[in-house]
Amino acid sequence: MKRLLLFSILFFLSFFLGAQTTVNLSFTGRDSAAWAQLDSIRVTNLSQGGDTLLHWPDTVLSYISMGVDIGPAQESYFQITKCFPNPSVGPTSLTLYLPGRDLLMIRTVDVPGRTIMQDEWILDKGHHTLLIQLPEDGIYLLSACWQNQWKTVKLIQQGGGESNAKLEHIAFTPNDGFANNKARNTGFTITPEDTILICGFSGGIDKYIQDKPTTSKIYTLQFGYNVPCESVPSFNYGGQIYTTVQIGTQCWMAENLNVGTMVNSAITTTPHSDVSNNGVIEKYCYDNYPSNCATYGGLYDWDEAMDYDNTTGAQGICPPTWHIPTQAEWYTLVNFLGGSSVAGAKLKEVGFICPPGTNAAATNSSGFTGLAGGIRQSHGEFYNMGSGFFWTSTSYSSSDAWHWYLLCWEQNAYTFQYSNKKGFSMRCVKD
Repeated sequence: MKRLLLFSILFFLSFFLGAQTTVNLSFTGRDSAAWAQLDSIRVTNLSQGGDTLLHWPDTVLSYISMGVDIGPAQESYFQITKCFPNPSVGPTSLTLYLPGRDLLMIRTVDVPGRTIMQDEWILDKGHHTLLIQLPEDGIYLLSACWQNQWKTVKLIQQGGGESNAKLEHIAFTPNDGFANNKARNTGFTITPEDTILICGFSGGIDKYIQDKPTTSKIYTLQFGYNVPCESVPSFNYGGQIYTTVQIGTQCWMAENLNVGTMVNSAITTTPHSDVSNNGVIEKYCYDNYPSNCATYGGLYDWDEAMDYDNTTGAQGICPPTWHIPTQAEWYTLVNFLGGSSVAGAKLKEVGFICPPGTNAAATNSSGFTGLAGGIRQSHGEFYNMGSGFFWTSTSYSSSDAWHWYLLCWEQNAYTFQYSNKKGFSMRCVKD
């Protein structure tokens, strides 16, 4: 009955809106080669804001391609209808629909299960909006209970937290039948130029796809590890084939960049570069051995890596449609993997060069396959083979830039600023 009502409305609107057509976005899950049930799918409009949530077995989102969104059919049951922004830098707005007047209880817990905040209200039938402010970066579970029915949503805080958690009831829209429901649903729209973020949940794991849909299509969310990017599983650059890996919403190179002509690093008493802005990409190879570039990729000083463009997010020496990741994009990667205290283990190649017994934390569960390529020091000597250092495109000063590094014996991922004249490894991220 629900689907019949939905498609009847779509037909009615299509008749009056002329050339407009219905777009059906279908979602399915895979775990490597096996089918995986999607517990829920959240679709967020990154261009206009707003999101909608589908629960299994409903895995199809239908809307009018010119932007008049229908969303789910008329509500008749307790549900969370909107959570935006999520992930959040600052407050998150949560909207719930209550089918009748009764007690609503809200409880938020952190990953260890500690209650962060809890409140309850006697609320009328209709749509209620809450404002949530979480105390610090991390992952939280918010549960809402109405008449012994529980709904849960995962909240991700990525900055802007307050020392004290806050939970406020800020808005109420009475329910007056389908007309009111229609007005709410048209608040979540998709037009042909909009970018949407699809987040699928299955078995406690979430996976993401970002796209600009203009026609009906099927999206497959891959929950297996080390999965290549759907749009570009591999590519050829500079005569070498590179593989890719999808990590959260980001598409990364799964190998260190190794492009350009090798130059020897000369040891001197002063900081210097042995490369120059001569129109040729130049790289160092650890200990001046070309075989180390073949294994670990090139080492590049920051200016050479940026192709002498100090713009944050510059393409630099990355291939077209790729760029040098910013400090913020590295933070997104690390936070997606659980934060800096554990992300290093998930980023490091299992065979990371380490003394025996010191690299037990390396799992490479992200598929990033971080290599221990070492450093070319600013005085010209090579150092620290056994740890991996990666430039960002974010400068710290006129002589220093931010980078991230993975140490042999730790599961952390660290960030710091170093001299532009040091030679570090390079990864590129998809535009």
